[in-house]
Amino acid sequence: GREDAMAFDKDRFLDVLASRGDWVDARFIADTFGVTTRTVRNYVKKLNDESESELVESSYRGYRLQDRERQQESLRDIPQREYDLLPRGH
Repeated sequence: GREDAMAFDKDRFLDVLASRGDWVDARFIADTFGVTTRTVRNYVKKLNDESESELVESSYRGYRLQDRERQQESLRDIPQREYDLLPRGH
């Protein structure tokens, strides 16, 4: 429901992932924010849908941030045009 999404503050959510530095269990995130794992899943999907590139990677191991450099760029909301011109690490 609506109140579930309110529990998530984007910066706080990304901080939780960043502070762990590796895969973070969905259960851990759910407990941290006082929501269900389903809400976590929906929120990650929403975050990724709203950002230029996939911010948060998911797997059976949980969630983690996509590589840092790309993420910093996403957070600055670089327009797609310029974004495509940025050098990428391979």
